[in-house]
Amino acid sequence: MRLKTSTPRELVDLLDSVEPELRLFFEDHTSDLLEDVAPLLPEESREAVLDEVLSLMVLGYLVRANEEDAPPRPPPVLA
Repeated sequence: MRLKTSTPRELVDLLDSVEPELRLFFEDHTSDLLEDVAPLLPEESREAVLDEVLSLMVLGYLVRANEEDAPPRPPPVLA
């Protein structure tokens, strides 16, 4: 799947397909990061912010993992 050309629905499906253990790792890490920020946020939006940051962290991880697993790109051809 190419993230650049993915639809929002495809990205949501990708996030939903992440293994529960990996998701739990990022949930714990995200919660720890947001503990310091949470008091600055309205209480009713804290959970939504946590979900958004979690999604961004998981997508960032998937992009980075894909870069490491992808075959090297050939050097650009200069004409």
